Amino acid sequence: MDNRIYKWNGSGWNALPGSVRAKRVDVFSDNNPWIVATDGFVYQYSGGRWHKKGNFKARDIGMAENGTHIWALAESNGAVHKYELNGVWRKVPGGADHISVDKDGTVWVVNRGRIIYRRDCIQAMTASPQSSFVSVDDLGDDS
Repeated sequence: MDNRIYKWNGSGWNALPGSVRAKRVDVFSDNNPWIVATDGFVYQYSGGRWHKKGNFKARDIGMAENGTHIWALAESNGAVHKYELNGVWRKVPGGADHISVDKDGTVWVVNRGRIIYRRDCIQAMTASPQSSFVSVDDLGDDS
């Protein structure tokens, strides 16, 4: 495995240019990925190149489809951080091993105890069944 990021061109896969390699990836509606690179730093692909997003090191990343809710977990301890549009990673209460964000910006995490939690940005997290990984997606069904 080469840890490169590939983009579908309609008939096949093309590797995105650059030397950055990923261990986690998420993409919102503009089709430009944000990654946790193999060096632990967070990068965004835009304008044909990778842009490092501060000196924050992460273990996982998740975002809402409109790109305004970007969340990551600190590499060292899993602390939850939100990326502010001014370029700052702001630490918020909570910690986890995996993170995902739904289309409305609701954060979902799995902690070390393998319990899924939902975070409504400000309200406390609530428990759900046991799991080791979480991912949310909008399937386009509004019913």
